[in-house]
Amino acid sequence: MTTATTPLPPWLLEAVVGLVAVAYEAGRGDATPPAAPVDTLTLNEAAASLRVGMTTLNRLVTTGVLPSFRVGARRFVRVADLDEYRARAAR
Repeated sequence: MTTATTPLPPWLLEAVVGLVAVAYEAGRGDATPPAAPVDTLTLNEAAASLRVGMTTLNRLVTTGVLPSFRVGARRFVRVADLDEYRARAAR
């Protein structure tokens, strides 16, 4: 049994090629992650700095005790927020 394939319409093929070209030129064609913002730590770095495990740090972040923000798929903690948390915890 043979099946016939229908070729893509030219407008769809042009649209896909155009989107790929735009993404490549915007720098999304490679696998390098975006650079970390200045004066920030990744969650792993913040956990090591506080000398706590990732479970504890995730609990601090999800409850809002330690503010964090996302850049793409990565989450960061500002160094100033980490220092403020340390000061509150030392009291």
